Amino acid sequence: MTTKIMVVEDESIVALNLQRRLIRLGYDVPWVATSHDQALQGVARTDPHLVLMDIHISGDIDGIDTAAKMNVPVIYLTACSEEKTLERAKATKPYGYLLKPFSERELHATIQMALQRHEVEQCLINRAQQLARAYATMEADKRAIEITDIDARAKLGVKKVHASLDDLVEMRTQELPRVPERLCGENCQGVRQRGAPRDARRLTEMDAERFLAVIESYVDAHLILHSVRDMAGRITDFRFEYVNEVAEVVLGIERPTTVGSLLSDRRSHGRIGVHFDAYVKVVETGKTLTEEFRIGGAKDWIYHEVVKFGDGVSIRSRDITERKHMQESLRQKDELLGQVADLSADYRTRSI
Repeated sequence: MTTKIMVVEDESIVALNLQRRLIRLGYDVPWVATSHDQALQGVARTDPHLVLMDIHISGDIDGIDTAAKMNVPVIYLTACSEEKTLERAKATKPYGYLLKPFSERELHATIQMALQRHEVEQCLINRAQQLARAYATMEADKRAIEITDIDARAKLGVKKVHASLDDLVEMRTQELPRVPERLCGENCQGVRQRGAPRDARRLTEMDAERFLAVIESYVDAHLILHSVRDMAGRITDFRFEYVNEVAEVVLGIERPTTVGSLLSDRRSHGRIGVHFDAYVKVVETGKTLTEEFRIGGAKDWIYHEVVKFGDGVSIRSRDITERKHMQESLRQKDELLGQVADLSADYRTRSI
């Protein structure tokens, strides 16, 4: 697109000569004004990229006051070098000065420098506007992360819940009979041999039902896996003892086909399959495992927390894809801030 330059000059011969020189240099001159009113009218009609403004023009309002009303880059043309006049002109932050008479080469160089400066400034303005929008949403993003990131805010509380449930089940399986065998596993045999009272058995079954009700109401996926050991006592596999309803959605598994199956049968599933060694370590050391990993073709993110649960593990999982996207959004906004800062520093260096 051809650069449009408006000329404001009250001497018709000078204005015509300047117009011809500009056209010869490849610029478009859609409007020539001689006064304040004509100049503002020309800006409104032609939307020029640059204005060449004579300081002394026709009418009561000179070129300096006229330029102050324009939102267009201005280069002053003047034969006057009075300090007072130059100070007034400087206050309007012009893009350059040309003292008459000036050569065509000086004219072209001054115009090109002004256009380049304006382009850099517009880039800074655009970056600053983007940054302002980023900051306007940053607090909302942070609040959203705080809301969705229950992992960080409720981590201690969840661990306490897991610990309490673990203690409850282990205590009942050691002291009372007839805990549902799918929850207590091999520990039930020793319990039966001691033969606790009937009301105690009823209490244990109620505790188990309450326990199942609690984890069934979780907003997270919840699994319970029991260790399968060989004759030497080594863990060779894990059996799924419980899967809550949320796990069907988050992990993409079906409860009827998963409960009772072995972990080794699910290793080809992709969402569950490759954690055997990690689960063994949790059972043997008692140390909680927490991790975040991609699933679904690297599109979705899952938070995974595994704690020891009797002779097995209790697993809590949740979809943190939205949180990860928000974190990435914040990272991009921080990167944008850095780019704006670098661009601003580079511009200040060039200006100096």
